[in-house]
Amino acid sequence: MQTIKREFRSGGSGGRASLARLAACAAMLASLSACGSLGLGWGSGGSDPDAKPSAAGSIMQNIAMGGPVPAVQAKPAPVQTRFPSAVDQDVIDFDCPVLEVAPNGAATRDYGGSSEGGAQALRHQISISNLARECKDAGANIAMKLGVEGSVLLGPAGAPGTFTVPLVFEARIKDKVVTTRRENLSVTIPPNETRAFFSTVLADFSIPKADDTDLYVGLSPSGGQALRPPVHRKRRPKS
Repeated sequence: MQTIKREFRSGGSGGRASLARLAACAAMLASLSACGSLGLGWGSGGSDPDAKPSAAGSIMQNIAMGGPVPAVQAKPAPVQTRFPSAVDQDVIDFDCPVLEVAPNGAATRDYGGSSEGGAQALRHQISISNLARECKDAGANIAMKLGVEGSVLLGPAGAPGTFTVPLVFEARIKDKVVTTRRENLSVTIPPNETRAFFSTVLADFSIPKADDTDLYVGLSPSGGQALRPPVHRKRRPKS
């Protein structure tokens, strides 16, 4: 398994009153059920037609163009999107597997002491909010580009600092994992801030051409529990 480490820092400044911290935590806990495979609002590959694009653009687009990083808001339904470069491609003659979030890998939480202390004991939460993928023919394989966005949010018992985001990408055919990649991101929340965003793109994730391939990503610390694949279902129509 190849491990990649990247670093991200949150810019800007602002007050962090205790009431704002509690409100952010409450909003975070309320949104847990919405975590999943969400769209980035790029192109036409399954994005929400009623969603209004941000004036600042998406996080990944702004990182590439040097613009500001907007807030990521979770949508209620999982939607798979494609990278901008894939929108105008010719129709491919093979299925492009859908990237999903592992059922047990959408979010991780760190508590002061134990989770029995409830929301007030929460130090921070790391969560995945958006996904994207692109497929290209590579002979017997499919060359995929996979994108993930998410955030680190402080809880009432947390403090600014640097946090590790342990992402694991896996492709499974039936009961066998055929490709896996671990990527550890370093995300910094500066003083007087309560949240920082992260994004990453794997440009060289290769999988065999096969039916019923499960492709998923999740948050899984090294040595922690293995990711569970999504509930098996037939692959979606070609896109």
